[in-house]
Amino acid sequence: MKIFSPATLANFTVGFDFMGLCLDFGDTFEINKLKEEEIRICSNINLPLNPKENICGIVYLKMKKDFSLEGGISIKINKKIPLGSGMGGSATSAVATAYAINKLYNLNLENKDILYYSSVGEGLNGDAHYDNIAPCLLGGFQILDNNNNSKEIKFPNWNIYILYQDIFLNTSESRKKLNPSVSLKDYVKQSKYLANSLIAIQNNDFKCFKDNMKDLIIEDQRKCNIKNYDILKEFLNDNNMVMNISGSGPSIFIISEKDEEEKIKKFTKEKGINSVLIKSSIGRGTYEIY
Repeated sequence: MKIFSPATLANFTVGFDFMGLCLDFGDTFEINKLKEEEIRICSNINLPLNPKENICGIVYLKMKKDFSLEGGISIKINKKIPLGSGMGGSATSAVATAYAINKLYNLNLENKDILYYSSVGEGLNGDAHYDNIAPCLLGGFQILDNNNNSKEIKFPNWNIYILYQDIFLNTSESRKKLNPSVSLKDYVKQSKYLANSLIAIQNNDFKCFKDNMKDLIIEDQRKCNIKNYDILKEFLNDNNMVMNISGSGPSIFIISEKDEEEKIKKFTKEKGINSVLIKSSIGRGTYEIY
């Protein structure tokens, strides 16, 4: 069985830890049952191949134990999402495995259960990030409640870009550096930004969206790890685009009402910003290729 599992854009400026958007590019996995009681893992990049240290292996071992699965598994990983890029690369491994095991063994699990088993692997290096695994599995624009149940809101047909500079950032280490306290003043302001951003999305109102996609809490704590952040932010804001950090970075996401791909590429070239710009539509989630 070959599975496609997509990159995701988590936190989404106003939704730290509970909002995520599915993108249309990602990783593929070939996952098949074995008669022998063994776990074979191979990868196109340097990843731990010990099942107890590999995200795919950890998900499989948990499901094997819980459902008394017979035989073994073969997992071939083909990674296209750079590690530590802020595009949900660990979520793809976790979700693809849980999705495939459910299909291969006819477990008939509900999506909430697939999300749970995905979270077991996604949490290998720290807390599980449902704002990555929910859109990765389900597609679209997902919002989580306090029980990690996910609801989709239809996202407008705006232009979405990911700008990636070749920097590795460890999500778990980045999270440890965040200030756990928020002032009452900032909490009230941020809540208003969140509410009005969601209204803008539902009303397809880009001006309102741009005016309210602001982060008073996380952005300033993380932008220092991303090269050229302020230069890009000023240019994109002046040109009627929304920009912020994807996940914990270093990737940034850009949203515009009209196609600005060439304008962004021209600016980064003129400023000598060594980066890759990826244009994406909203993804459909994880699915079986064959």
